[in-house]
Amino acid sequence: MAAPGKWIQGISAKSRVTDAARISLIARIDAVQQLLPLAALSYEEDVEHVHRLRVASRRAVATLDLYHDFLPSKRSHWMRKKLKKIRRAAGAARDLDVLSSRLSEVLTDESSAVIKELARRRLEAQPAIVAVYEKAMAKNRLRRRTAKILKKIRPRRARDRKSQLSTMESWSERRLQQIARRFFK
Repeated sequence: MAAPGKWIQGISAKSRVTDAARISLIARIDAVQQLLPLAALSYEEDVEHVHRLRVASRRAVATLDLYHDFLPSKRSHWMRKKLKKIRRAAGAARDLDVLSSRLSEVLTDESSAVIKELARRRLEAQPAIVAVYEKAMAKNRLRRRTAKILKKIRPRRARDRKSQLSTMESWSERRLQQIARRFFK
């Protein structure tokens, strides 16, 4: 399986913002849903599953943040919270994978007490990933919540209703100006 990429296809400068939000969220949350079972159940085959899961969950949260004004607040808040839990669960395991990899390059003795201790701690970190996997996949919870968010994509404030029809080009320009003003303040 090819890892979900960092670029999202199907969005252009002329795309409507609501369409771009929908396409982006589908891509980002689908990546998490693809990688979560791999990180939970097949991490021994490839430790990169855990790394990719962390990256995918971080990108999904960034997408929720980007389109915040178009998403239902309660549902997107729930999704953001769950994605952060997924990322945190994978975090400890990933950190141990990286440390173990780096130390195994330096330490020539595979039976080193340090390597054994890292392996033990890594095994202890895995149940957190399995737990978030089981909870997210129970009754298709993550998929159902995603579908509910996607149905409700529209501007939340009345004054932003016209931006529902805005193109990515015009909306992005306005957003960038807002961000720049805040930055320079």
